[in-house]
Amino acid sequence: MSIYALSFMGLAPLGNFEIGYVAEKFGSQFAIQISAVVIFIFGIYLYMSLKEVKKDQEVYNKKNISM
Repeated sequence: MSIYALSFMGLAPLGNFEIGYVAEKFGSQFAIQISAVVIFIFGIYLYMSLKEVKKDQEVYNKKNISM
């Protein structure tokens, strides 16, 4: 729950600050494009690390079942 709260409530002010600053300096269309590229790159990173996350989840589940 804490990761959810951090992701959706705690990091929003940082994103708002970033997009506001970039929009002020370069325009709102450019700010939205830059933000979309950052989100796309982060999505690719998460997709690439999905195998690792699944492997770690299996190890975690095995540890908790044996307890």
